[in-house]
Amino acid sequence: MMLDLDHFKYLNDALGHHVGDQMIAHVGRLLADRLRSSDILARLGGDEYAVILPHVNAEHARRLATELLTAIERTPFMHDGNRYAPSASAGVVLLDSDTASAEDALVSADLALHDAKQQGRNRVAVYVPDTREDVLAGLSWSQRLKQALANNGFALHAQPILDLRTGETVTHELLIRMRAADGQLIPPGRFLHAAARFGYMPAIDRWVIARAAQLAGATPGRPLAINLAANTISEPGLVAYVTDTLAAAGADPADLIFDLSESDVIANLDHAHAVCERLHALGARIALDDFGSGFSGFSYLKALKIDLLKIDGQFARELDASDVDRLVIEAIVHVANGIGIPTVAEYVVNEAVAHRLRQLGVTYGQGFHLGKPSPLN
Repeated sequence: MMLDLDHFKYLNDALGHHVGDQMIAHVGRLLADRLRSSDILARLGGDEYAVILPHVNAEHARRLATELLTAIERTPFMHDGNRYAPSASAGVVLLDSDTASAEDALVSADLALHDAKQQGRNRVAVYVPDTREDVLAGLSWSQRLKQALANNGFALHAQPILDLRTGETVTHELLIRMRAADGQLIPPGRFLHAAARFGYMPAIDRWVIARAAQLAGATPGRPLAINLAANTISEPGLVAYVTDTLAAAGADPADLIFDLSESDVIANLDHAHAVCERLHALGARIALDDFGSGFSGFSYLKALKIDLLKIDGQFARELDASDVDRLVIEAIVHVANGIGIPTVAEYVVNEAVAHRLRQLGVTYGQGFHLGKPSPLN
C-alpha cells in the first residue's frame, strides 16, 4: 500500500518546510499506532509512505487503508494554536507470485494512488492489472519502457484546440501512447507514472520533441503543443537539445508550444523560469497547464513568462452546473485578460460547457466535444 498526503506541497509552501516536517512526523505516528506488529511501515520520501500488510487479501487491505485515511482526517495537526486537518489518498496492490519485482510493485501502487487522486482524493484505489496491456508478460515496467525507447515503441496522437468564437483549429496537442507487442496502444495513464518513477521521462520527452520538430518542419505554420515533465524541465541540456533538433528538422521554433503543468512548475520554479526564458529567446511559446489546481497559482504568473494559460479541466467539466466553477474561471479569465494572455479550457465535454466558456470570455477550448485525439501517420 502507498499513501500520500493530499495538497501537502501547498501547505508546505504556506507554513514552511519545518512545519511540513512536523506534519509528516505527525502522520507517521498515526499510521504506526494503528498498524499491526507484523505490518511494515516506511517513509518513501517527501509525504509518501509505504505499508506492507502480510497475509491479507485485496479487500482486507482496502478496508485497512480506509481506516488509516479516516484516522488521518479525524486527527488534526496542531501548530501555533491552529488546527489543520490533513487528508491522504492510498493505492493498494496485491503482492503475489505474479509480482515481477519490488520496483514493479511500487509502480503499481503508485498507479492506484494516482487513480485515487484522480477520483477526488481522500480515498483508496486498488490496482487492477489490465491483461490486454500486459503483452510483455514477465517484464517489469522498467524493462518495457527501456525496450520501447530502444525500439521506437511509442506513437503520437493529436487533439485539436479550437478558437471558441470561430470554431477554427488553432493548434494541436501531441499526446503519447506506448505500442504493445501486438500493436495495441497503451494509454499514457498506464505508463507515464512508471516512466516518472524510473526516470525515463526526459528520454520520452526528447522522443516527442524530435517527432514534433519533424512534423513542424514538414508542415510549417501549424503549431503543435507538447508536454514537458518535471524531470525534463530540470535537465541542463534541454534547451540545447531543442535548439539542435529544430535546426536539424528545419522547423520554426514559433511552431512549438511547450506545456508546463502548474504542479511541475511549483516543484521546479527556478528551473522552470530559466527554461521559459531560454525557450522564449529561441522563439518558442510556453503554456502553463492545469492552471488553478493549486491556491498559489496566480503568484507564478509574476515569476514566469507565459504565452497561454490552460485552465485545469476540473473547472470546465461541470461548468454548466456549478456556480463555483464559473466563478473560478471568471477570475482566471479576468486576470489573464489583464496581462494579455489567452486562455484555454480543457475538458470541454458538451455544447453547454462550450457555450458557458464563450460567455465567460475563454479564448480557446479542448475536449472530446470539440475533437478527440486521433493518430498521426
